[in-house]
Amino acid sequence: MLTYDTGTQIRSLHRQGQSIRQIARGLDVARNTVRERLRTAGPPQYGPRPARPLVVEPYRAYLAERPGGCPDLRMASTLTL
Repeated sequence: MLTYDTGTQIRSLHRQGQSIRQIARGLDVARNTVRERLRTAGPPQYGPRPARPLVVEPYRAYLAERPGGCPDLRMASTLTL
């Protein structure tokens, strides 16, 4: 993850005339990272990741209709994980 300070430093070095390759070597980041920081304005935006589905989701209906069922599963279906 790139910090705000590193992004600012990339822009500063680019304004001073350094090439993308020189900036990448000097800051020990990938050239594509330098290119991306120069393309976008402002600080990097990191948002929350989408929730991953539970492993049991595809089988939830089957397990609930089984004789005897899984009482823990029915109770867990009301919970949000």
